[in-house]
Amino acid sequence: MNKMIPNCRQTQELHSRGLDEKLPWLQRLAVRIHCLLCTCCSRYGKQLKFMSRLCDQLPEYGDFGKKNPMPEESRQRIAQALKRGPGGEAE
Repeated sequence: MNKMIPNCRQTQELHSRGLDEKLPWLQRLAVRIHCLLCTCCSRYGKQLKFMSRLCDQLPEYGDFGKKNPMPEESRQRIAQALKRGPGGEAE
């Protein structure tokens, strides 16, 4: 984070991290100051919180998963891709 007030990209990252963990008070303050000056980041933060609340309301195992379970072959393919990492190479 540059100086006291983060740029838009850093603010978006802090918004996202703030959903998962409590940010230090100085970072929370910096995000608030940035959002006072930047309507786009302010709107982004509100949308992110809204989406998070919606996701929290979803049942953990909906009807879709029960009626249409993922084939084992697909599960294995996804697990292998995750092990390879983003560049396709083994981690």
